[in-house]
Amino acid sequence: MTGSTLLVTLTVDELREVVSEQTRAELAKCPAASVKEVLTLRELEEFLDRSERSIKKLIDQGLPAYYISDREPRFIRSKVLAWLETLPTKPAADRDERAA
Repeated sequence: MTGSTLLVTLTVDELREVVSEQTRAELAKCPAASVKEVLTLRELEEFLDRSERSIKKLIDQGLPAYYISDREPRFIRSKVLAWLETLPTKPAADRDERAA
């Protein structure tokens, strides 16, 4: 069959998942040497553009951290990115306005 068309309907969440999977697949093709997978607290501060205090609050809220010792958290870049994808796409105030 030439010229046939396939029409697919996706929800926003399904589309987001497809895009995320494609993005991860494309990133996996990139040379691993150029991207550091395990980050220190300071590196994560720069990566997320947040202070140490903010990062520690985020850890309490579920940001995945791995401890070499009580004072040396490490962060796996891919897990941080996956955690970020679980966060709301709008601030709480914007979500509350729509619910009202």
